[in-house]
Amino acid sequence: MNLNYFKTVYLETKELAFSQVLIVFLLFVQISVVTRGLGTSNYGRAALVLALIALIFRTFHSRNSDVTLLMLKKQGKNIYTVSLLFDIFIGIISMFFCIILFQSSFNTLFGDYQFNLILLILLSSRVIQTFSESSKAVLTFHGKFKKFAFVDSVSNISRFLAIVILFYFEQSIENYLLGQALFSVTYGLLGVFVCRKYLEISDISIKNIKEYFQVFKLHKILMRKNSTLRLFIKMFIIQLVV
Repeated sequence: MNLNYFKTVYLETKELAFSQVLIVFLLFVQISVVTRGLGTSNYGRAALVLALIALIFRTFHSRNSDVTLLMLKKQGKNIYTVSLLFDIFIGIISMFFCIILFQSSFNTLFGDYQFNLILLILLSSRVIQTFSESSKAVLTFHGKFKKFAFVDSVSNISRFLAIVILFYFEQSIENYLLGQALFSVTYGLLGVFVCRKYLEISDISIKNIKEYFQVFKLHKILMRKNSTLRLFIKMFIIQLVV
């Protein structure tokens, strides 16, 4: 038995476990602050706005970290840069779908929040957040759980502090959404920063992109069915509660 290996795994996962406990605590306090500030009705509207965005982005981009991780294991080569390109591409498509839905009658089922600059900022930040899927896969593949915990913790702390500070000046849905936008930007960009040594511009080629897309399609089709079904169940529950 390689005791050094188990020691390394313990040290890495210890940080990840602590970060999850911290995140749960922050979310608990955050929900309390937001519900008191907005009231249950406006908090419900904000939750529905975020739920619709999550539904669209996860339908197109769900579990992409799992797909990328599987590809890393099977291909055995660096695909981080190409994976980020697909993150951007899928994120932009998801954003445009969200814009269309927020300006349609379908929006009445999700809080009837009018499309404005704040919502555009939030959607743009979600495109940036898609980078985190590729980053998570790379960090997991290389066993960098401590860095993964760092990204997770810093992103959630930044959201918590942003919401608390913004609510000090004005308790509004817009400020709550801005806090969520800061989380998305931090999560996406910080993930790229900690994985910067895996960024190789030379990996970008027509051949690599085609190869990535072929493997991506096979894994994505298998994974998306269950993920989309779970999301629709969650949306149904939210509609009943709100």
